[in-house]
Amino acid sequence: MAANCGGGSSSSGGGDSDDAVTAGLAAFEDRNIENAETEFCDALTDDATNAQLAFGCFFAKLLLLSEGSDADTLLASLGEDPFDLGALLDTGGLFDDSESIVVSGWPRFNYEDFGLPFASTFASAGLGGAVGSLLQEAIDNGIDADELKSQVVAFIDDFEDMEDDLEVVLDDSSFTIDLPAELFYVTDDVTVSYNDARLMMAGLQGTIFSLAVLNAYDPGVNIDDVVTSGEIDQEILVADLNGSGETVNGVTVDETVFLTLDDASAITDQESRFTEALSNFQTGLQAWIDGEISEFFSMNMNSLNLERAVEVADELTDSLTGLTTMDSLGTATVVSLNLDQFFSNPPDASEVDVGAGDPFVLEDEQARPVESYFDELLDGIAEF
Repeated sequence: MAANCGGGSSSSGGGDSDDAVTAGLAAFEDRNIENAETEFCDALTDDATNAQLAFGCFFAKLLLLSEGSDADTLLASLGEDPFDLGALLDTGGLFDDSESIVVSGWPRFNYEDFGLPFASTFASAGLGGAVGSLLQEAIDNGIDADELKSQVVAFIDDFEDMEDDLEVVLDDSSFTIDLPAELFYVTDDVTVSYNDARLMMAGLQGTIFSLAVLNAYDPGVNIDDVVTSGEIDQEILVADLNGSGETVNGVTVDETVFLTLDDASAITDQESRFTEALSNFQTGLQAWIDGEISEFFSMNMNSLNLERAVEVADELTDSLTGLTTMDSLGTATVVSLNLDQFFSNPPDASEVDVGAGDPFVLEDEQARPVESYFDELLDGIAEF
């Protein structure tokens, strides 16, 4: 097992930092993620520009996210036991070759085989039934939609902390590090390149942006009104999403319309992060198209799909300065976006003229969006 040092990552710390990197990688080799986090993150406080320390700290935090306090709170609200990463890794975890088929150098696994959160729920109920079952668990635990939202968006702080670590990594263009094979149950150590870190940053920033958008809006639904015995009453759901205030099937819904904006700044403050995420995504995928090989990521997309993904990112970038036709989507319906308008004036259902009608209708016993309503809600932002 070797730790590759280069550029800023090798020049800023010297012996103590090198020792910490070695100790952190040894902890990864032993699959002791808590010790790895301690070794990398503690040393990073004394050598704040060391890219290898920063990546090790980031990666340990990422692995431990599933068993942190925020994850425990959310899992408990949905009737799931806390996640034990250490126990999973000790038993061969998700990457035990004896339990899996190796594809492109990485084992492929069936989620349901490893006792992971929500596996039994989704396996027995399918997507639609699982959502109802999970919401029923929240109701039984006294959790409403606002509390569920707050528990999900609490992860923003965790992700922003990891984003700070990756910023240090991306400041060192010669960054590389070898993660021990033992961590992943593969034959050879896995090299993480600068481009891998860039794509990780794109995913991380995209996740933060998505959670920020979620945080900006009122859920518009009282789950204890629309869910009974694990089943979603679609008729009540439509009335609740529409904020009709009417009584349906014995339940009186509120007057809060779906996508009522609570905090515009939660979106407007994200424009620079979204722009940077697109840039990292474009540049990272283009490097793959140009022939860069990634040991960390297993690519299942062919070159055409990669090129299309870059084209989508290019058009999204253009839409940050004005209305842009999304030709790369290849859809029968022409779609144009103006993300500049989205960030400067996020859509708000409370400002839609009542003449636009309701946002949802009941069709084939399912809640369906009304195109004319969303045309007005997204006026200046999206055209179809």
